[in-house]
Amino acid sequence: NPQPGTYYIALAMFSNNVQGTGTVTATVSTSALPPQFGGGTLTSSSPRNWSFGPVDSATVFGGQNAFQIAIPEGATRLEIRVVTATRGVDTDLFVRFGEPPVVTGGNVQADFSSESESGEETIVITPTSSPALRPGTYQVALALFTRGVRAEGTLVGTVTTGGSGQAGGAATPL
Repeated sequence: NPQPGTYYIALAMFSNNVQGTGTVTATVSTSALPPQFGGGTLTSSSPRNWSFGPVDSATVFGGQNAFQIAIPEGATRLEIRVVTATRGVDTDLFVRFGEPPVVTGGNVQADFSSESESGEETIVITPTSSPALRPGTYQVALALFTRGVRAEGTLVGTVTTGGSGQAGGAATPL
């Protein structure tokens, strides 16, 4: 499947002393491609649906497909959980403060990751984590490793404020 982005077309002429003229036309059709959706703002404790794929190789859905969640002053815990509804699919979860997780040199650049061969992943960030939980915006990216399958599921980010943990504080809608 074609990926979003810029494609370049090059033409070559292998005849000597001949002037060539012509027209190059490119047509992009999105109707044949399955829609992909993800990204947007997470509201604390509210599940957000996502759908990606199919992919030909392991793909990290960051950038415009990344999700964001705002952390207020006084937050004591951020828990992000992905649950894949599609059976037998391997998804991973990546979180980065201030910018989307990206792939550089074949590795995902993220502050936190949850990587297993299942479709369920959880990351918990607290003031004692490294790096520590801080106010601001965290970016969340999902990765799909299962080829040829459209994967769907939910993503939930829960922010806890006050107290020293989820039991001692209340989840705050953002």
